[in-house]
Amino acid sequence: MNNLILAIVLLLISSNVVAKGIQVVDKDGRQSGRFEDGPFLLEQLDIAERRYSDGQIQRLPTSDSEFVTLAREHILNQKAPLTVIQLKDIERKLTAYLRSRVDSEFTGAWIRVTKDGVAFVDIAGGKLLAEQGDAVAQNNMGNVYLDGDTVAKNLTEAIKWYRLAAEQGHAPALQNMGAAYALGQGVEVNYKEAARWYGLAVEQGFAFSQNGLGDLHQYGHGVPQDYPEALRLYHLAADQGNNDAQTNLGAMSYHGRGTPQDFETAMKWFRLAADKGQKEAQYNLGVMYQRGHGTTKDLTEAIRWFRLSAEDDHVLAQIMLGLAYANGQGVPGDDKEAFKWFQLAAEQGNPWAQNQLGIFYRNGQSVSQDYGLAMKWFRLAANQRHRDGQNSLGVMYHNGEGVSKDYEEAMKWYRLAAEQGAAVAQNNMGVMYRDKQGVSRDYKEAIRWFRLAADQGNALAQNNLGMMYRNGRGVKKDFGKAYMWLNLAISQGNLDAFKNEAKVTKNMSSDDILAARELIRQWLAEHSK
Repeated sequence: MNNLILAIVLLLISSNVVAKGIQVVDKDGRQSGRFEDGPFLLEQLDIAERRYSDGQIQRLPTSDSEFVTLAREHILNQKAPLTVIQLKDIERKLTAYLRSRVDSEFTGAWIRVTKDGVAFVDIAGGKLLAEQGDAVAQNNMGNVYLDGDTVAKNLTEAIKWYRLAAEQGHAPALQNMGAAYALGQGVEVNYKEAARWYGLAVEQGFAFSQNGLGDLHQYGHGVPQDYPEALRLYHLAADQGNNDAQTNLGAMSYHGRGTPQDFETAMKWFRLAADKGQKEAQYNLGVMYQRGHGTTKDLTEAIRWFRLSAEDDHVLAQIMLGLAYANGQGVPGDDKEAFKWFQLAAEQGNPWAQNQLGIFYRNGQSVSQDYGLAMKWFRLAANQRHRDGQNSLGVMYHNGEGVSKDYEEAMKWYRLAAEQGAAVAQNNMGVMYRDKQGVSRDYKEAIRWFRLAADQGNALAQNNLGMMYRNGRGVKKDFGKAYMWLNLAISQGNLDAFKNEAKVTKNMSSDDILAARELIRQWLAEHSK
């Protein structure tokens, strides 16, 4: 899978102590690791007070033993990586505590908690210092406007502050400018500009940007595609403990990009990152255990990693967990659990999951049947050009479920899906032309669509095509080809084809049947390649 990881240095780099909106990083300006105890916090706050000795910094209770105890209890002592929901709960608790301990001017302050640490933010104080030219505060203001938690999200304003800080050479801001151009956040996508900003931060040894520039070299975005250079940059970042770079190195080894394919090496890198909570690495480990790549196949272990990743909002992990529950693979079958995980992925905008959720509502599977909600989710998927969603929406119009029956509207959605190669939609197109639904009857056009779907192995289309040959509709009557298509459908368990085959064989001699079986052998040989 495409393992493009473009990191934005969000509001606070972990383990920093912030007073009056000021971000205090470690001596190298890099991520320090996990939340530390009181002495480290005092040391960092002292750095801030020495740097801003003009009275703008007020000592905050970050070294208060009760605060440290709370932070340790909620962050360090967790045996498993924290989920997004747990982190948000911790933020609320620590914010309430700090607001009860600090001066009233900080009532607009809030806490940002990550898996690695905790920090304090005050927007008003930060903006004042940013306007006075402080690069760290300017970068933080960019993050504030990008994040949109405490002020209205404004990407243009975010870029303004990032640029001011970046022009002073502030590495996190250089990274954020690079990521903005790579992702098209507040500016048009421009990979060359992204590479330029990343490169300036790379000169300072900034790990996030080493990883970001590595991504551009891996995929040839704005720079020549160069796997060795991507690997070099990923290693530089990974050696600094950058989880995203470690994940990318795992992906390079897994797919054999710039290095021989090596599942064991891939697993090593994925595990390094996954053990620190990197959700993409956790998902990839789940895939490796599911497939038995680099390790013994172990569905229980696969589910464990999928769950960790899914709880951190990784869409594909949520889908894999939903499929596991739907199919009873590695866990007991449970449609309600499957629905829960599909819904989480659907709410993040994944069109496959949106279509799946529509199916649950249409069929009343683990939820009350609701054609209206089915239509909603099918349409969301279809509007993203998801071919299964387009076909599902066509079926609703075809059958008049949750909407007035409308063959022309059904035909529109079937065609969109069929032209993308969806076999089930191609079969439905054939049905519409055969049965004169929404279009003039056209057996030859029906044959064309049935054949497209049948050649993809669609059993319904194979049965339909067999009957077209049996009845001589759109083609010359041919019992041999009818036998061939019907038996291909029978091999997939199509009961209608089983019944129809009996109507065909009574018109065939033994030699005719032998010849038809040879046609089946040839078709299977051709389509098994």
